[in-house]
Amino acid sequence: MQLVVDKIARSFGINEIFKDISFMIDKGEKIGLVGVNGSGKTTLLRCLLAPETVDGGVVRFEPGLKIGYVEQGFQNIGTGSLWQFMLRSCPEIMTMREELAALEARSAQLEPGAELDGVLEEYARVTKRYEHVDGYNYEAFIKRVLIGLGFEEAVWDKTAEHFSGGQKTRMMLAAALVRQPDFLILDEPTNHLDIAMTEWLEKYLQEFKGGLLVVSHDRAFLDNIATRILEMEGGHLTSFKGNYSKYLVQKELQTATLEAAYASQQDYIARTEAYIRRFKAGIKSKMARGRQSQLDRLERMDAPVQHEEFALRLPPAPESAERVLILDNLSVGYGDNVLLHDIDLVLHKGEKVGLLGPNGTGKTTLLKTVLGELPPLKGTAQIGNRVKVGYFSQSYERLAPKQTLLDNFLVEYGFTEERTRSLLGGMLFHGDDVFKEIGTLSGGQKARLVLLKLVL
Repeated sequence: MQLVVDKIARSFGINEIFKDISFMIDKGEKIGLVGVNGSGKTTLLRCLLAPETVDGGVVRFEPGLKIGYVEQGFQNIGTGSLWQFMLRSCPEIMTMREELAALEARSAQLEPGAELDGVLEEYARVTKRYEHVDGYNYEAFIKRVLIGLGFEEAVWDKTAEHFSGGQKTRMMLAAALVRQPDFLILDEPTNHLDIAMTEWLEKYLQEFKGGLLVVSHDRAFLDNIATRILEMEGGHLTSFKGNYSKYLVQKELQTATLEAAYASQQDYIARTEAYIRRFKAGIKSKMARGRQSQLDRLERMDAPVQHEEFALRLPPAPESAERVLILDNLSVGYGDNVLLHDIDLVLHKGEKVGLLGPNGTGKTTLLKTVLGELPPLKGTAQIGNRVKVGYFSQSYERLAPKQTLLDNFLVEYGFTEERTRSLLGGMLFHGDDVFKEIGTLSGGQKARLVLLKLVL
């Protein structure tokens, strides 16, 4: 087995995320991890990568296993170019190159003897390891991965932090693949991939020989790559054979069975308690005590988890000009880098338009230019009279990560605590959830929060 997880638990304060989680993943297995937002999927992945953080149980990877990890959201990829970022993806190779260079320089300064023999022996050991990880072909492999993920050579010298959100996701994926892992852990890898890149990733994962654990809400993606589904629900983990569609069929049957069994047990408990109350002091008191003893020994079933749903209702749009957006001879980009040019477009009230294109072609840049966050390179982008704009961004950068949900609404909207709790409750944030810092929310929870702000 490449991974064995045995009865692990994780809590934050008094909030128990999960307990008694156990599963195994063998080489070649491709596991989809599913569950509602906030159920603990990302927390579980982090426990696998940092076993010392679990509150109990054991996480054990096969010795010597190389693990590739791509997490949800955008990480700090540092300064420097895309090529420099990729070179840093496998620090072991760069370190061995430095060691080899230092040993070569030292050996050139030594006379024949025991000290030189020791240096040459160390040089041979490092060289053997360097050849094993294919260090001599490192740059060639980086080039193959970058081209495979749609990065043309013309952008390799571009500053990494200036790439789009989707491109950054591909960069993290490329870095994981360059490490040539034996086991892959992916958290929502398709969130910011275009259609062509998602298809490329599906093909790669289908051919991947190692173990795979992937969190995703993309049903088609899981149908195409998963051989087994693990469901996180109510702090417990359940395994289902097959892809996502097969999981849905099994889950529906399991839910119906559990609900029937739970209802039957509740009915039995109610009838038994009624019998005990009726006869505990009468002629049948001995039988009543026997029934009580049976009830005390009964292993109570947990009620089946009932998932809440939220209903998103956008209020009627206020009156505005007929033309809500006018783009006139517009060009957008950064400095000398023109991404889109000579755009002439008029959107009318009531129209609903989809903007498609590969990652990095300028979709988000166009939106930010329309919002006034970036200046046009040429032409104009004009919002119509009395038009209010709501913006849902792919990286949620407009959220204040250090504020609690409650404080954010009290400050930003001036609502009362009661009003705020009611609004947040409608988006499934209940009880102490309102005291969570926004930066600690899962990607799905942040999405619900942004949707609520759009409604307001």
